[in-house]
Amino acid sequence: MSKAKIQPLGARIVVQPAKEDEKTASGIILPESANSSDKNNIGEVVAVGKLENSELSVGDKVLFSQYGYDTVEIDDEEFYVIKEDNVLAIIK
Repeated sequence: MSKAKIQPLGARIVVQPAKEDEKTASGIILPESANSSDKNNIGEVVAVGKLENSELSVGDKVLFSQYGYDTVEIDDEEFYVIKEDNVLAIIK
């Protein structure tokens, strides 16, 4: 989890994207070019804004819309700022 401090405004959350596996279950290392060209849309919530009637909290692993976020970089780490409405599910 990141040590960066960021506080989203309004009904937004900040998510740190999950790291993609670089090995298969059998131990074969996959080059980056073998992975899907689509961005990963799973991550961990690291900050929440003023959410109304929401079950989201820091530490939740979430699935979010593939195109419904803004990418920011803080201290050489990538984060996504996502509107609450673009979160599709909490992964338990």
